[in-house]
Order: sequence, then C-alpha cells, then structure tokens
Amino acid sequence: MQHDFRDQPSGEAAERFRTWLESETVDTLRRTYGNAEETKTAIFLFVNRAFEAHLPEGEIGALFGRCIVRAGFQERDEESAFAWLEHFGEVAGKVHRPAQHISLAVHGGAGVEPVHVEVLEGGRYRLLYSPGLVEGVAAGDEIELLDEAGTFRIIRRGGNLAVQVFSQEPVQPLRDELADQVRERLSGSLDGDIDRGMVFTIPLSTGFAAIEAFFDGFVRTHAGTEWSYGNVYDPDTGRPLGWWNGA
Repeated sequence: MQHDFRDQPSGEAAERFRTWLESETVDTLRRTYGNAEETKTAIFLFVNRAFEAHLPEGEIGALFGRCIVRAGFQERDEESAFAWLEHFGEVAGKVHRPAQHISLAVHGGAGVEPVHVEVLEGGRYRLLYSPGLVEGVAAGDEIELLDEAGTFRIIRRGGNLAVQVFSQEPVQPLRDELADQVRERLSGSLDGDIDRGMVFTIPLSTGFAAIEAFFDGFVRTHAGTEWSYGNVYDPDTGRPLGWWNGA
C-alpha cells in the first residue's frame, strides 16, 4: 500500500495506511521473533515504509511501540528493537528527507567543508552526516549559519558522537569490515570516507567506554591508524564540551 502524508496528512486514506502498516509489521515481527537477523530485517522494512510514505517522524516511534507490544515482545527485547529502529531511522532519513549542501567553516581558518543537511524552518539546518573536518558537530545536530564564511551556532544536539579515523595508508581495504563492526558492536554508521580517512556517527547511548575500547583496540591492531572524536573536545582548549551531561 502506498500513501504520501505530505499530500494527505489526515483523513480516511491516511488512517488506512497507518492501520495497514501496523498490521503488516505486527505479523512480520511475530513471525521473526527469536531470530535476530530476520527481526532486524522486519524493523528495516517498517522504517522504510514509514519514511517512503513521509509519515510524520513524531508518529513513527509510537506506532512501532504498539507493534512490538502486539507482537508479544518481551521487555528484555524491546531495548534492542528500539535501537535498531533508531539506527534504520537515521539511514532512511538521509535518503527520504529533503536535503541540500551547505558549507561550514573548518576550525583554524582551514577553509570550509560541504555538509549534507536537511533544511528546517527559521533558517536552521539538521546535519544528515557527521563531517570529517568540521569540529564540534555530528549528524542529527541542528545548527544556524551565522555568516557566509560558514560560521555556525548549534541550536540542538542530536545525541550522536562523531568519530574520525585517519590512516597513513588508503582506508579502502579496511572500510567495509570496520563499518560492519561499528554497526554491529556500536550501533553506528559510516558517514563518509576519503582516501586516508573515515568518519562514523555513533549514538551517545552506546557509551564512551564501549566506543573508546573498540577504537583503541582497532588502532592497536592496525599500524599507522589513529582515531579521535569530532564533537567531544573544544578544539581551542582541549577540554570536554560536556553537551552530553543530562542528555
């Protein structure tokens, strides 16, 4: 079934789609419950259908919550289900949200970096991918441009950490395996890569300890590589930014 909530946000057709999506998702989750890989596929299908229809994002989590309750998920399984919902939501949002590029200033006067953003109201933008050079921000953050030079102000944090990996050798041989491990172990995603670098977005909920243990282990076993956070430390003072306190 197809529907476009941009054209018909309410009414009989909109309700038919919501009812259909819930019913289909409940049936699929019931069939796949107990098989982690098949359940992940079912969650991806739900997210993709919701985003293709441009279902208001504020409704997606509530609808999914009803689905897993009706499907009989135990409480111990709900956390992982919602983690995959969040992960796939970020991926689908990058595809389906209206987007454009803007240029943000790189610290220290080192030029600008084009970043992919969703255009919001009031002259604001939401970053769809974590930048590889611009410091202080990550995917999901809402920002406001202050001037044509790309200076910006952060309006709202998206709850993600940017992690940059650099290598003395081309990263292509490492990229796919590392991206798979980051996705599976840290619920993160590869947001971009250049010849000798990669940038990942990882939810704050994964935890600093898990992230640092993972990447410290990676650089120990891959000579010539190093990693750093992109939005944790002040580039001038080196002190923690602390935006995650109380998040």
